[in-house]
Amino acid sequence: MATFMTRGYSMVSTLRFIEETYDSERQERIFAQLSPEVRSALRTYKGIEFYPVQHFTELLRGIAKEAGDDETTVRNEIARAGEFIAGVATSTFLKLLMKVLTPTLFAKKLPSLWERDNQGGQFVADVSKADEGRLTLELKDIEGYDYIGPIALGWVRFAMSAMGEKVLESSLEGWSLANPSPKTVTLRLRWEK
Repeated sequence: MATFMTRGYSMVSTLRFIEETYDSERQERIFAQLSPEVRSALRTYKGIEFYPVQHFTELLRGIAKEAGDDETTVRNEIARAGEFIAGVATSTFLKLLMKVLTPTLFAKKLPSLWERDNQGGQFVADVSKADEGRLTLELKDIEGYDYIGPIALGWVRFAMSAMGEKVLESSLEGWSLANPSPKTVTLRLRWEK
């Protein structure tokens, strides 16, 4: 299993999501389940620095526990966190850029965006049906990166919305509560053409 690293903005934005979304009692439960290492680092992350992905996934695991035992509810809550994280990470310049990007151009940029912010795994885009309003995206070699599938689904839904596209259907294949970090997950999106 690979040792993944991710940029600090993932933790900074997830912490902000927790603080803005949940009441103090729920926040306490999420923070209580963190390892001492992650708990002591919570207020020290620097957005551009790389950190072990364990720091990110422990926060996501806490969100998942708060969402309950229903897989769909957990997936949707983690995807909602992904949308929030993408929104925080998107600067004013990027928001303007998103308005002129097409889903095809965005999908073609995903592999380099992934590599910029993550060490380990890869994002692969199939744009062959983009003219029909369909994208298939795969995250590969992600064993050990718990909950990245639903987070990625949230990121992509945020991007589509920022481009002014209305997502009609989105699905996540390969991820489950029983296996939160499979080797590969597939995201499928269909938007209004």
